[in-house]
Formats: sequence, C-alpha cells, structure tokens
Amino acid sequence: MSSRHASASPDVTAFRVVSFRAECQIDVAKLREALPRTIRIPFELSARQPGNLVLGVELRTNQPMNLDQVRAAMRAVEDSHVMIQTLRPVPIELNSLERDWDVR
Repeated sequence: MSSRHASASPDVTAFRVVSFRAECQIDVAKLREALPRTIRIPFELSARQPGNLVLGVELRTNQPMNLDQVRAAMRAVEDSHVMIQTLRPVPIELNSLERDWDVR
C-alpha cells in the first residue's frame, strides 16, 4: 500500500485540465462556488460500466492550476472524498475515475 497522503509534499505542478468523479450534481455546483472564477466546469454524465452511471467532471482553465488548489476547494464541499480521491491531471476520457484510497 502506498503512503501518499494529502499532507505529503505539496503538488505545485501546474495543469490546465484536471478531471474527477462526483457523486452528484449538487457537489459539482458547490465546488463551482468554491473554485476561482477562472476555472470552468463542463461536466458529463457517463456510463463507465453497464448500469452504473458515473458523473465525470473535467475542469479547464486559461491559467494553470495545481492539484493542491483544486483539493483545497474540494475540501470546502461537505462529503467530497470521492472527488478528492479521483482527481487526476488528465482529461476526463483518460481518467479511470477509480478512487485512490491513499488520498485523504
């Protein structure tokens, strides 16, 4: 098991696109309020497995963002563990949306 945790070394690498899974649209709406206005949130409801709907979300920005900035905004949303654990610096089509249980 990996020992990666949110308190480990900060991720300051800048990205213009990240993606994650959300449990419901209200979580995305709350995250939208917590993020800087320069970050847009187009999202799509996609079936990654038969009969299992997954809300895949992609964030795009004109200015680089880092994963710690996005995670900080996610932590402002109650019960945001799924978003935090599936956050990756890739477009939605490249994100498995599997949870990383080592991320808190």
